Parts: sequence; C-alpha cells; structure tokens
Amino acid sequence: MMRKNRHPDIILTIFAVSVDCIASGGFLFRAIFTQVPYNILEIHYSWCTYDVLVNNLFITYSGHVLSILSIQRMLLIVFNIRVNIIFWIVIAVALCLFSWIQALIQSIKGYAGLSMLKIFCFIKSSSPPSKPFYYTLLVTTVLTYSTTIISYLTIIVFSVKQCLKQLELNLDKTKVYRECRTIILKSLFFLLPYMTIYFGRMFCWFYELSTGKPRTWNMEYISMALYSSSIIVNCSTVLYMNKEVNKEFINLVINLKRAVYTNN
Repeated sequence: MMRKNRHPDIILTIFAVSVDCIASGGFLFRAIFTQVPYNILEIHYSWCTYDVLVNNLFITYSGHVLSILSIQRMLLIVFNIRVNIIFWIVIAVALCLFSWIQALIQSIKGYAGLSMLKIFCFIKSSSPPSKPFYYTLLVTTVLTYSTTIISYLTIIVFSVKQCLKQLELNLDKTKVYRECRTIILKSLFFLLPYMTIYFGRMFCWFYELSTGKPRTWNMEYISMALYSSSIIVNCSTVLYMNKEVNKEFINLVINLKRAVYTNN
C-alpha cells in the first residue's frame, strides 16, 4: 500500500484504520477488565482515568478521523481536488490534542467518573468546571457526524449522476437504472448503520441539555450498545469511500480463503 505509485491520500486511510485498531483495543480492554478479576474501573480511579484518556477519547477520535477522511474523499471524487496530506494530518492531530489536553486537566481535578453501566468512564458533565470539555466534545462530535453524512450523500449523488449519464450514450435504460439502484442500495447499506450508531449517543446529549435531567439507564444502555459497533461501521465506511483499499481488502480475503483451502 505504500508503493510510490500509490496516491498520497492512502496515508490518511491508514491513519484512520490505525486509530480504529487502537479504539478496538479499548473496547476489548473494557470487556475484559470490567469483569476479570473485578471491575478495575470502579475500584481504581487511576484506571478510570486511563479509560477516559485512552479508550474513551480514541473511540470518539476514530469518528473524528473518519469525518476528515470523508471530506478528503468527497473533494477528490466529486471535485477532483487533492489537498496536501500534511493539512489533513495537522487537523487530525490538532483535534486529538485539543480534546486530550482538556480531558487530562479534568481527570487530574478528579472529574472522571464511572458510567451508570459501570463498563466505561467519562468526564462528569454535571460538574460546572467540566462544562467546557463537555461542550467541546458535543460540538466536535455533532460537527464531524454531520460532515461525514453530508460528504457521504454528496458522493452518492455524484455516483448516481455519473451512472445516469450513461443514458446519453443510448445504452439500455433497464441496465442503467438497475446499476443506479445498485449504487443507491449499496451506499445506503453503509450510510444508514453509520447514522444509527452515533444517533443514540447524541440523542442522550441533547436530551440532557433540553430537559436538564440525566439520561436514563435504558437510554445509556441502548446508546452504548449502538456505539460499541462504531469500529466495525467506521472500517466499513473506509472501505466504501476508498475503492482502492476496498479492492485490496477483497483480494486479501480471497487469498486467505485460498490459502486455508489449500492447506486443508
């Protein structure tokens, strides 16, 4: 993937996937160490702080990086605009440091706490000193979520228009419309899960802001259950947006399948 003849933007894709891998490790950490040998997040504040600064932020950050990747792919595919990779990396790193430094300050002050599900830690939004971090997280998440969806839809509309242009070549209308329907259905297959998994989390935030009441246990459970699948959906979105990576991934799966059958 790193050969010189490959597009420089592949670096951003690798960066996004790398963040997802770290975030996956965060989910695995929670699954194990909230059960074995006991819930270390509940007993040890230091581990709760670790969960906030590493696991929680990287899981959130994976969505931010995906948003940057979506803008980059949209500009390239729809408008044929290629922005220097350094620009995107600087934005990605700045987003990470901005959130991480704020979370570090709040954790040192003792504002990290265990969620009502007791499977992850977060910065308590009820504490007045932690409000700036809470609003920063809310704004960046909503902004990146909206940006990803808009970029996604722009790519879908562009792809459908390109498909319909085939009618000008007097090709069979039935085949053209069938191809367009396939593009739309395949795109929605990736887009709808992405919209769903992040919607639950933001619904809880806006519920708390609009009512002044804390989220219920059921709301927390459903939003977290959806959010836990974000890594899978994010990686699927990367595969959809970058056809080159998609092709290489499929070839890798095919080669692994052949190797398994050959050994058997």
